[in-house]
Amino acid sequence: MDKFINKHISIVNKNNTIILKIGSIDHNQFNIRLTDHHVKQFMTNLYDKYPHIKKYKVSRDKKLYRYKNSITEINRKGSEYYSYELKDTQIVKSNNISIKLILLQKNDQDKCLSSIYKYHVIEHIEEYIIDVNNMFSIIISNIEYDNDRWFTITIEIKKPNIPTKICNKISQILELI
Repeated sequence: MDKFINKHISIVNKNNTIILKIGSIDHNQFNIRLTDHHVKQFMTNLYDKYPHIKKYKVSRDKKLYRYKNSITEINRKGSEYYSYELKDTQIVKSNNISIKLILLQKNDQDKCLSSIYKYHVIEHIEEYIIDVNNMFSIIISNIEYDNDRWFTITIEIKKPNIPTKICNKISQILELI
């Protein structure tokens, strides 16, 4: 994880983000689905160890329409359309969890939305976003798709910072999962 972050931290900005997806490897596939028990335990551990982390926001009624490598995101504030490229990915193990590291590049599109009737996946999402020392965000998502519901935990780095500082803090957070 440290090598990946050190390699890519210099190009991180609002369009180039480093994403860490928490999950497990099942039958040679990376699975990001977590139970509500995992999320409750993580939140309890997080607030017990870091009671000063108070800055968060909740995003409700968000829908993601996915088609190939493009996403149309619709929420109460409006809509956003973009395509993306995975510039680099890596899966690492830390303690008892697997982490999928992704360098994602957003490609801004024109303001004209494509049809919401031609998509592979339509997800209904409720997000709980926690800012950690203005270095990165922890995003806990409750996702509903096709009458199925699950949780995910994602860490998103959108700002360049000192790599060792970020890696140390992320390692401390990962110990709580």
